[in-house]
Amino acid sequence: NCIVSVNPSFTSITGYTLEDVKGKNPSVLSDGTTRREHIDAMWKALKENDKWYGEFVNRRKNGELYIAWHSISCVRNNKGQLTNHVSVFSDISERKATEQRMQYLAHFDPLTDLPNRALFTDRLRQALAINRRNRKRLGLLFIDLDKFKPVNDTLGHSFGDMLLKEVAYRLLDNIRESDTAGRIGGDEFVVLLPGIETEQDAIIVANKILEAINQPFQLDEHKVQISASIGIAMHPEHGQSDEEMLTNADNAMYHAKHNGGASIASFSQLQPKST
Repeated sequence: NCIVSVNPSFTSITGYTLEDVKGKNPSVLSDGTTRREHIDAMWKALKENDKWYGEFVNRRKNGELYIAWHSISCVRNNKGQLTNHVSVFSDISERKATEQRMQYLAHFDPLTDLPNRALFTDRLRQALAINRRNRKRLGLLFIDLDKFKPVNDTLGHSFGDMLLKEVAYRLLDNIRESDTAGRIGGDEFVVLLPGIETEQDAIIVANKILEAINQPFQLDEHKVQISASIGIAMHPEHGQSDEEMLTNADNAMYHAKHNGGASIASFSQLQPKST
């Protein structure tokens, strides 16, 4: 199991010449983190099938890591005796990075790094399922920025993007680690508050967020003042499904916005009073 020959592509990918690796174990290419069971599975496949396919994280001569897709085959003489192993591999780091980026974009907002609508909805759905099993409550905040459009119109979209990032930071600074903040489009944000016992608890969080957003934002040389309209929906009284909860929190937010903005409204305020 010692290297006897390499081709020019090997040197191009790894940085090692034949003189660097001749007579050495192929583990010289490893980054040192490969799990023992992965290596054992490789040898088992070679013993049983004379070939193995799989990935290794390797390290180039300059120390840089790369992901390699390997195809290893056994070479036998006319008596069936094993004489060599031949490993053909390619650097798939760029492809893997693209796959990871696509996976990220499928679940996160690329501007703010917050969960997007798809991931947030999935987390809300899971939280509702847990609530139903444990008979717990949760709160949902629907946040729409007031006066965001004038920032885009007067300063430009780059400053609008900077403002959205700053809003995301302030949201995260004013919620618990167990809560989830998401951006679901434009200047609309949502916050999931699992384990909230009362509507008043949700209002307290909403007020903290409202106060934080009301503080001026320094965007390079520009000081910007905006506010927010926040709608609150509570489970189970304001909806059973993720769609109901989002719709009712959205309706409550519009109620706050129609009352002048910079305020909080609960879906309870939209429900007819019982007599």
